[in-house]
Amino acid sequence: MLVSLFVWIGKRVTILLPIFFYHKLAQSLLTMGFGLVVTPPGLSANVAYQNAAKDIEYITGITVPAKTQLILVHYQKFEQPIATADIAELSLDGGKARLITQKGEKSEWKDYKAIVSAAGIVGSFDKNEVIINWANQQPLEKPVNCLGDGHDGVWNIFKEISCKQDRREILDWYHLNENLQKVGGSIKRLKQAETYLWKGNVKSAKALFTELKRKTAVNFCKYLEKHKERIINYETFLHR
Repeated sequence: MLVSLFVWIGKRVTILLPIFFYHKLAQSLLTMGFGLVVTPPGLSANVAYQNAAKDIEYITGITVPAKTQLILVHYQKFEQPIATADIAELSLDGGKARLITQKGEKSEWKDYKAIVSAAGIVGSFDKNEVIINWANQQPLEKPVNCLGDGHDGVWNIFKEISCKQDRREILDWYHLNENLQKVGGSIKRLKQAETYLWKGNVKSAKALFTELKRKTAVNFCKYLEKHKERIINYETFLHR
């Protein structure tokens, strides 16, 4: 399960989360009772309802106006998931989403966060307490694995979930390796550092860059120092 979360949060979260917050939960085919008005899953979640209307007409030849798309989405009740078994892993990420405004008006940006578990997804705009309260109301394994990238906002939420001794905080591999590759320079050195980090050997990986003066190397050493307690032996964890 955790392995799939490594992949999910690293490679897909930046794609899925904006979709989720714009209407991701329009997951089922809907009818309004006055003739067939159907929105395939995911099509309403296309940044703007106008885009969804164009896509549906292109794919099906049927016109479903943007206003109808809005009605279909808001017709649903989005209930928070409830865990029926102890949750072993939580993954968390966030970002910014641009809300559609009237032509000529200034764009509006909202911060969002979402937490993912085997029970489902819970997200919120600008209200971290929604996520925190939901997680603390669920049965959690001890320790519960908490997976995130290097952003402080992620770990500030995790520290409010469960107790410190009951959390295992893990820096996800995708973002760790992404930051390593930003250092650039010797490919041989990067490969060696990747091997060390995959096994959780932060000290040896950091030693490869401590003598370098360029900014990317200095920043990466600071990054490793900041998250050293969250860098695990990924190889062992993968095969446990």
